[in-house]
Amino acid sequence: MGRAMNETDGATFSRIGFCLLAATALFFGLFVNGALPGFMVPTTGQAIWTLGFAQSFVNGSSIYATNFGLPNPAAISFGLAGALPVALFLKAGMPPADAYALAFALWLTVAFYGAYRFVRLVGAERGISLVCAVLWLTLPVIWQHSDYSMVSLGMALLPAYFYPALRLVRYECDLSSIVLFFGATLSSVFMDGYSFMMFASGTAVLLLFAFGLGWVGRLELSLKRGPIIVFSFAISYLLYARYIGKSVFAAEDINFFRAFGSNIEFFFVPTRGMLLLPDLLGLSANRDVTAYFGDGSVFNCSFALVLIVAAIYSLATKSADRGLKTALLLVALGGFYMALGPSFKLNVLKPGGDGLLMPPEYAPWRTGTEFLSLYLPGFNNMRASYRWVGLGLFGAWALLALHVASRRVQSGITVGIISVGIALNIPSPAVVTANIDSQRAILDIDRYVEGLRSFFKPTEKVAFLPFRNDFFANYMASKLGIGTYNVGGDKNFAAAIASWPDTMLAFEMGKTGPGFWKKVIWVLAKKDADVVAIPYIDLLWAVHYWPGDRQYFAEMQPYIDAIQSSDLVEVTRTDDFAFIRLKPSIRDLPRRELSALVTKYICKEGVFLARSSPLTFSNDDNVCGNGWSDVEVWGRWTSGKRATLHYKLAPDGERDVLEFDAHGFIGGDVTDQKVEVSINGKKSDQWEFTGQSPRRIERLQLPPGLDTLNLKFIIPNAKSPNDAGVSADTRTLGLGIMAVCLTKADETCLHL
Repeated sequence: MGRAMNETDGATFSRIGFCLLAATALFFGLFVNGALPGFMVPTTGQAIWTLGFAQSFVNGSSIYATNFGLPNPAAISFGLAGALPVALFLKAGMPPADAYALAFALWLTVAFYGAYRFVRLVGAERGISLVCAVLWLTLPVIWQHSDYSMVSLGMALLPAYFYPALRLVRYECDLSSIVLFFGATLSSVFMDGYSFMMFASGTAVLLLFAFGLGWVGRLELSLKRGPIIVFSFAISYLLYARYIGKSVFAAEDINFFRAFGSNIEFFFVPTRGMLLLPDLLGLSANRDVTAYFGDGSVFNCSFALVLIVAAIYSLATKSADRGLKTALLLVALGGFYMALGPSFKLNVLKPGGDGLLMPPEYAPWRTGTEFLSLYLPGFNNMRASYRWVGLGLFGAWALLALHVASRRVQSGITVGIISVGIALNIPSPAVVTANIDSQRAILDIDRYVEGLRSFFKPTEKVAFLPFRNDFFANYMASKLGIGTYNVGGDKNFAAAIASWPDTMLAFEMGKTGPGFWKKVIWVLAKKDADVVAIPYIDLLWAVHYWPGDRQYFAEMQPYIDAIQSSDLVEVTRTDDFAFIRLKPSIRDLPRRELSALVTKYICKEGVFLARSSPLTFSNDDNVCGNGWSDVEVWGRWTSGKRATLHYKLAPDGERDVLEFDAHGFIGGDVTDQKVEVSINGKKSDQWEFTGQSPRRIERLQLPPGLDTLNLKFIIPNAKSPNDAGVSADTRTLGLGIMAVCLTKADETCLHL
């Protein structure tokens, strides 16, 4: 009996000791990833972006943001699986920085346990499985992606995704395996599209080998396990598409894939300033982001030397499971190969003056993956090609797991490789300090935004102008309980701008110009916004590098002064913003009276149309109205689906004709452009432009006796060149006008 009690006590002590060891290992992994609530946060800018969504989820009790990206509720373009726990922690009263760090820590714990379970699944002992999990969780490809928010978590969770995949494909097909696998596909698609594609690609390889090598009965694979896998991926994707509101995503520019493919040397030599030991030992390389295509993430996140060595070593040693080893080798090779992008690059540098993208002439040796990147759905959206290194690293790590599972006692070489790998994964002091600073920066940003509360009324609609990639707007709007059209994130911006009112579409991203002050007043006059906020700080970079520089202060002062001189508005100036509202007595006017008042002011005495005297639209003084893009050399485009023009005429009673040198936006999938024209509120004509006749002289018969001319153009098929597949221009274009001229009915004034 005493012996039995001693054995029980020994087993209990062993379990407690293992749990303490696991907790210590997890703490180390969280420290490396900068996810220690109350002490560190993995990033600043992306944390603020996510916190904006999470706070809006709380405000609206919804999984859509209702405070920004108006007029429609905004779906978070990626990372819903990460943002939801952040929202729950905010709802519980947790400070924003801690809520974000705790959500990261929660998912990293899942990733750590998933990696441990994967190694155990292939047959390894507890201790070595724990060490392998630490090796995985501390990989630079994970914590270096924290600046891309949930991309980091997607990478970290790969072993946790492949654990149920391998379990279902090769081992058990019970209810728990099915539920786990579906949970993995669902969380992966709502975490990050890159890891979802890696998960799907790797699972396809496992399924192919299972069928070819007969791991289980082929009939069962064909009729049960295979359909479950396909169904899980399909349903998860359909749920994501339903949430986002679209099921097909446009292919990206192949030059982007090429630019963001890894140089081969990035796999083997880390970048200086990222890793502690390589820097101390002089094994890292200085790399200037301006010298390479793509951005710094390409060379910062691609380092894979230790796991490549570990995979080669594992392949060179005997294994009891050659079939699985071959499958994992294919996964690893496929991941690393796809990470190269469409072109092989070895010490390829960017010629001076070239931009972010990489034309093919700078990398003539093709990898052959160009077809996938151009035409295969899913693959053609993975534009940051180097991120496939995550799948390559998983395959290499899984080969190491298979190796340690083949031995009860590990050799000194195996222990040495794993130990060196963990040691080399430790981030540099600068990275650790940055994570600590992120905690402080988010606290400062939160206090700063709270200090702006007195400048707004609850539920006011605010337009931050000129709009940019406005990360800060996410958090400001949600924290203050206001609404805004602005939103941070490329995909979220593209979704929002498609439904913006014409007064907002009249602005160009990041640009001002001579007519800027007029457009600001129109936004308020049309009551599309209650407040226009003109920032002096960049609402993207300020939250990445807080506090933000007042870089736009001098540029914006003349416009703010011009707006204030109108005597139509009230202007409140702060250190970083100017807030503009219509005066209460003016704001309360009926919409038509308000529009007339603003038109009278903006047009001053009005633009006079003299007979036989053409007015060119390349001259800003010749255009009075709303819904027009900025002046170009040839003339002006409408911006949006509606535009107006206001002119003064001599009241001589003649039935004159108004001529327009006009053309429609035709190109890409836009083959025709219809324009409905109204004169002083009455429909007058309809123009149509086609590919065969994109530019024409259009004539409008005017009623006699007019002294004021108000024209309205409705262009239902207006579309941005970006959406039409013509260029990267995101303005909604429909009608372009070069000149207008008043002439007699039996005479002509303009000529093509």
